[in-house]
Amino acid sequence: MTCTKQLLTLFLCATFCIHHGWTWTASCGSATYETNDAVCCGNTLYNRTSGGNGCCGTVFFNTSSHSCVHCGGKYHITAPKYRFYCCGQTQLYNGTSHMCCGGILKTNDRNHWCCGTQSYNFSSHSCCYGKILSGGEYTHRCCGDGTSKDATQTCCANQARPGGTGYRCCGNGTFLTTNETCCKNQVFPGGNDHACCENQVYKRSTHSCCQDKIKTGGGFWCCGPDAYNPNNQSCCGGRVVRGGRSHACCGSKAYNTTKQSCCGSQTYHKKKEICCDGRVNDKPKRAECCRTQAYNSKTHKCCSGTVTLGGKGMACCGTGQTYNKTTHDCCYGVVLDSIGVDNYRCCYDKAYDSKTQKCCNGQVFRAGPDEACCYYNLYNLDTQNCCDYKITQGGRNYTCCRGKIQPGGTGYACCEDQAYFPQTQGCCWRQVYNKTTHICKGYPTYGAVKRD
Repeated sequence: MTCTKQLLTLFLCATFCIHHGWTWTASCGSATYETNDAVCCGNTLYNRTSGGNGCCGTVFFNTSSHSCVHCGGKYHITAPKYRFYCCGQTQLYNGTSHMCCGGILKTNDRNHWCCGTQSYNFSSHSCCYGKILSGGEYTHRCCGDGTSKDATQTCCANQARPGGTGYRCCGNGTFLTTNETCCKNQVFPGGNDHACCENQVYKRSTHSCCQDKIKTGGGFWCCGPDAYNPNNQSCCGGRVVRGGRSHACCGSKAYNTTKQSCCGSQTYHKKKEICCDGRVNDKPKRAECCRTQAYNSKTHKCCSGTVTLGGKGMACCGTGQTYNKTTHDCCYGVVLDSIGVDNYRCCYDKAYDSKTQKCCNGQVFRAGPDEACCYYNLYNLDTQNCCDYKITQGGRNYTCCRGKIQPGGTGYACCEDQAYFPQTQGCCWRQVYNKTTHICKGYPTYGAVKRD
């Protein structure tokens, strides 16, 4: 049975337990005891200081000198500790004198191990797939239906073949690795310094194998079907060219990476030249690229891919033009004289003074503060209106509603082609009504005016 206390872990007790502070108590029959001081075995209390502190079934025993083994449906108290075990389900045995092999008790002779239900001397025999065969475990290994001796034999295709240490399998036979090489299950003369090239053998210190062909040169690398020395040659575009480890490929050529660089398929001198979008240029001072051209960024500018004169204080204007930002301005790609820094504005490709002029769709007009643009023309805010891009008579006290000039200026809105004052009037399905005397039944877009 388990007992629980709030915020504490569950503990397994003999019968029932209650936690009091840091002391656990339990029930043993009709008695209650502290688990730190006593043990309950078969409803009988035993003092922990009386030579033991554990139960073996219902019997109290000393756990420091004895073991409890459950075997054959019974509990057995055994000594010395950790010497007795259960073989199968019923046989209790001493591990120092016997051994259990597959549920069968055997005498525990020196140098013996189990092989299935049998015991064997591992110094003279081996256990292979449940069978005891001649040949010790440390000198032989399993090989097919028998064993092979490590010192004089090698197991190849489940058969013991002549040749021990230093031998390897080659097909169904063996070869000595120090003197021979195996290529496609055939043994050839030549030891550790040899390798296979298709169905031939070559010496790696003097030759190389490229695309299954033996080439002269030991330790060489392959470049397609050819071998090359990486110390003084390179492979570029499938061809062997001059230049070793300090070189790299640029197209089909090799170049010295410490002095040169690659630009597309061309090489160039890094200190004297510069690569701009795949083209080699002479390197000017403060070099920068403008598409495929190189330029001095102190004296020139790159404007839309064109190099033009222009140093400090200069800027690009359109394609291939520069201007002085302190004396000129750029309007839609056209360089113009500045009218004034504070009031200067662009009117498309024209310049105008925003304090005394207006820009109306690319047209510059002399205008005062009471004038504004009506499409391409200028009109007077006090006496005229701009209604559907047309200048009409009116002024500030009129509003344009669907092409019609209506009385009502600032604060007025349109109800279809009528002007109304939203603070006191409403718009209900194209009708203007007085909010204090009428209401709009339904929605303003399709409702009806009713007297309130």
